Amino acid sequence: MHSPSRVWRIFGAACCVGFVLCAGACRSKNDSAGPAPSPTAEAPTPAAEPDRPWGGPDLTSNLTVPAGKRFIFAGGQPKGYTAYVTNTGTVPVALLAELDGVARPIVVLEPGQRASHVFAPREAALFDNPAATDAQSKVEIWGSASVGMRYIKVPG
Repeated sequence: MHSPSRVWRIFGAACCVGFVLCAGACRSKNDSAGPAPSPTAEAPTPAAEPDRPWGGPDLTSNLTVPAGKRFIFAGGQPKGYTAYVTNTGTVPVALLAELDGVARPIVVLEPGQRASHVFAPREAALFDNPAATDAQSKVEIWGSASVGMRYIKVPG
């Protein structure tokens, strides 16, 4: 099991923009279901977007992953980094983390969804696009951006 900071946090979706996806359940930022709260009742906490570190990102990219390709970011670096990804395209993007040659799925971002993840030292971020159409994402990185990046064919 990973600590909460190592889990992708997702916000929004094409089918339910303005909702937070938590363990398969959606809730609205302005949930109006049920009776109005009494004046003394505590106001509901608004839904939060995925974690973003303080300050501006060290790298911002409008990433295109061609159809049938995997984009590999980093891997082998001495320090960890945080990635904040928004799927700006029309096809899902699968995000994985790879450490020591072992890839593990993190999340599949549908169009319009956003997620953040803290990667460990030496860990690579993998962006898979098995679709027949190019995938588009906005990627923001906090941490070293002096890392290797490349495309390969989606395995399998």
